[in-house]
Formats: sequence, structure tokens, C-alpha cells
Amino acid sequence: MKTISSPLFMALAIITMARCNVIDRVDPKMSADTTTTIKQDTTDKDKPKPTPIVGDYGNVPLFDIHTRVVWKNIPPVPQTAYRMTEPGQLIIIRSAAELANYTDQALPEVDFDKYAILLYAGWAPYNIEFITKSLTRNDADRCTYKINVHIGMLTVAPQWQLAVMAPKSSLGLSVDTKVEFLPAGLMTEYYWSSGERIPVSRYPKKWYVVFKAADAQEVKMRLMLSSSVTTITDPLECDFSYIAECRPGSEIFKDCQGFIVDYWGMGDMYAFSDKIIYAGPSFRYDMSRPAFPLAHFFNVKLKNAADEPLLQALADKYKVVMIGKWLSDGTPSANGPFALYYFLGCTRASAGNPLEIANAFYETGLFAEAFPEIFGGIELFYAPKK
Repeated sequence: MKTISSPLFMALAIITMARCNVIDRVDPKMSADTTTTIKQDTTDKDKPKPTPIVGDYGNVPLFDIHTRVVWKNIPPVPQTAYRMTEPGQLIIIRSAAELANYTDQALPEVDFDKYAILLYAGWAPYNIEFITKSLTRNDADRCTYKINVHIGMLTVAPQWQLAVMAPKSSLGLSVDTKVEFLPAGLMTEYYWSSGERIPVSRYPKKWYVVFKAADAQEVKMRLMLSSSVTTITDPLECDFSYIAECRPGSEIFKDCQGFIVDYWGMGDMYAFSDKIIYAGPSFRYDMSRPAFPLAHFFNVKLKNAADEPLLQALADKYKVVMIGKWLSDGTPSANGPFALYYFLGCTRASAGNPLEIANAFYETGLFAEAFPEIFGGIELFYAPKK
């Protein structure tokens, strides 16, 4: 499918903002005509600010719910003829009892002792390609929940819901939501390379999925049952030979294989099988270049050897696995050129994909480098050659 980003289509990008009180869950005054709750987003997208490593302020990790949920009792969302200017509805679900009001399904993956569910419902002006989101705690009372809905050109205007888990301790008293609709194919995402911010665009039709080698046939059969899956590669080996000092928990990635999958459907690829350990999209530098699937791991270089506890603390916060250290000239070396480099891996439990989490690590200002990698460890995801 070819992505279109004409000047006319670019003009479709809009921003809506609505404030939702946590106690009331839904603002009953919210409507398309409300002027006090619809504002322009004036944040500087090109200058990410360093964020704390621990505590309740700054970037808050969000965790996807991979179960396909059928929601009910969603308050009506205002809708105009163009379906482009309405703020949606944000519902905050803090307990299993509240969850029962919105779905008949049990969600054992949600620990309500630690997490709340942010359930957002709205209308999209066109078909949705993919959604990115972030939550920032600004002060003791307020959070900003930002949702970017990347849309295609089909003349479909679907109602949609987005549900994620957020730590209860980070929510504060109120949550402001900002929803932005953007044409798919824009260079809205990025990664860091040697201190330089490199823009990329997400290609949501090519995925890399990782699983235990023993589960390869089951995963393949589950994928082949979907009419939205058009191509599955032969299994690719996940090599551990370049990792030294493997850490506890890293065994989840041992004896693993991966498929590159062309997937033209909507929804979460983790929902195909609970045997999928990791599923990540692809990215490209511009429309003329191929899309590269992301590996399941990313790389972090410490500033000092004594900073490993900081790395572990952030890994715990984002639920990523500390895999181990790079090999230096074929052998572990405390003084080698790669002595301060570490591999970390993302799973279905992590708060994002390796590109997103590597950015979060680097933007703390605590590490010398943090960058994702092309699948299989064959080619580093550095800046494109000019």
C-alpha cells in the first residue's frame, strides 16, 4: 500500500485537547462546541527535554493491553459531518469493579494494585494506520496524555478506542488529553545517533516477531490463519554469541527465532499468539528507501562503569530485560572499546518498542548513548549514509 502525503492531505492534521478529571472520569461538558477545552498544542516537538530516571515526574511509561477487548458503555462521542474536530472521551479505570462496567472480559494482565487503565474513545477522520502515545506528569496535580493518530486516505471514519496501563502513582489528580491526527508517512518519529536526532517514519505493514524456536510452527500457523498476513519469512536465528556476562532474565531470548511478517491488518500482533515474545514494526528514512524491521533489543553505553545500577533502575521502570554486555574484540574486557555497552531487550510486557525506549533512556541525560538496532544484530540503526 502506498502512503500519500500531499499538501492537501497534510492540511488534515488537527489537534484537539480535552481535560478530564480523574475522579469524574469523563467530563460531561465536553462537546464539539466547547471552547474552553479545545486548545492548540504549542509544545516544541523538536526539543525533547531530559526526564528523571525514577520518581513520579517526567515521562511515565505506558504499557499496552494485548488482549483484544470488546468495550461497552462508552459514553457517546460528539460527531460532526467531517468528524475531525471533536474531542473524545477519556475514562480512567482504577479497579476490577470499575472494569466490569466497561467490558465483560477479565484482564489478568492488569494489576490494579499498581496500574490504572486509560481508556480513550474518539472518531478518526480517516482509516487509522497506527497510534503512538505518551504520558508526562507535569506536577503533583496534572498529567498530559498525548495521542498521535496516524491516518491513511481511505474514506472511512471509524470510531476507535485506545486502552493502556499507567502506574497509579504517576497519574496525579487530573489528566489533560491532547489528540493529534497526522497523515501516515510523515517523519514524526526519531532516534538518537551520536547526539544527533535522526527522523524516521513508521511502516506498520512489516513486522518482526520473536518466539522460542520450539514454538515456531504454532506461531506460524496462527499468523497464516489471518487473511491480513501476506508473507512470512523462514525462521531467523536470534544469535547470542556476541553477548558477554548474560544477566538473570536474559534466558527469555535464548533459543529464539524470528519471522519478518507482512501484515496489512489493524490491531496488535501480540494478540495472534501468547507465544510471541516480541513484535516490532519497521521504520524508514524516507519514502524512497526500504523499511527496516526493528530488532527486539537496543544498546546503551554508560558514561561510567559505576552507572550500571542506574541502567538497571530504568530497565525495571520500563520493563525491559538487561541481556548482557557487548563482547570486546571477541572477549569480555573491562578496558576494551565496548566495555560500557549493554544490550537490553523488549518483550510484550515492555513500555514500548526498542526505538521508543532507547529514546527514553537517552533523553534522561544519564547515558552516553542509547540506540535501537536492525533485526538480527547485522546492521546498526545509525544515521543513513549521505
